Amino acid sequence: MCAGDPVPRGMSMAFSEQIWPVSYSLQLRDFVPPPIVDFASVLEARRSIGTLERAPFRELCNLVNFVCSDRKSWGKNLRRSWRTAPSAGALHPIEVLIVSTKGSHRIFRFNARLQTIELLRLHSVVLAADVLRQARTILPQATGDFIVLLADPAKTEAAYVHAQSLLWRDAGALMQTLQLAATAFRLSFCPIGATGCGLAPAIFGPDPRMRAVGMAAVGRPAA
Repeated sequence: MCAGDPVPRGMSMAFSEQIWPVSYSLQLRDFVPPPIVDFASVLEARRSIGTLERAPFRELCNLVNFVCSDRKSWGKNLRRSWRTAPSAGALHPIEVLIVSTKGSHRIFRFNARLQTIELLRLHSVVLAADVLRQARTILPQATGDFIVLLADPAKTEAAYVHAQSLLWRDAGALMQTLQLAATAFRLSFCPIGATGCGLAPAIFGPDPRMRAVGMAAVGRPAA
């Protein structure tokens, strides 16, 4: 083991979930899985193509619901769950947000525990617009929406010493799972270099607890 590698704590530290500024929430139906296709075909078909169009919002919600909803959960102080993507200690500290580009820019969070989609109140509309502007500069031909991954360092730190690398590992695993699932759903999914770092302060204000760890454009293939 190398110095600084994550080490499980003998006993988890006290942990409280992040409180989100929710304007309203919508209960989602059970997800509809993608058509049955050969997994090797999905792997071969996976592409990061930055030219894409907006997909119906219900299709994005179904994608995120399919990938991120809990199949099984356990634990009280530190909740753990089984989902499609792997996560250190089954903690799943990564939250999935959908940045809608339709009309006035709105930020939605998928609540994995309740299977709801939540419209968030923004602390700063200007910061949120800056995140979207940066993404569009990187992918000028992407007219779809964006997914941003926000990590909660407090969650992994409650269970591990030197937990920082686990956030990036989990974020990469989740991003890959989302892209493979999007491919199976015949959606376009293109991760970008920007992490969406301005989105957490746009939602929570200065010095937020949450940390941006990834961003991707998502939509339908351009005609």
